[in-house]
Amino acid sequence: MTDANALSALDFMSHTEIRAMLRGATQANLLFGWCLYDWGDETFWIVSPAEAQSSTYTTSEVVDYCRMLAACGVQPRFRSA
Repeated sequence: MTDANALSALDFMSHTEIRAMLRGATQANLLFGWCLYDWGDETFWIVSPAEAQSSTYTTSEVVDYCRMLAACGVQPRFRSA
């Protein structure tokens, strides 16, 4: 396996994991809110930081955003079933 393939495998996050991380950031008051929508075959994520303008991200971009949140100490908040 090449380094590029190893990195892309590590960058995968399910939508459940992404939502949990964004919930955690919202609870920590780093985000005002967020939502997702599907357009064709792609999912887009609108993320609204507490102190900045909202931005739209593709799934791969929001995974990077979630990795940044995790590096800052944000804990994911999973819903109970």
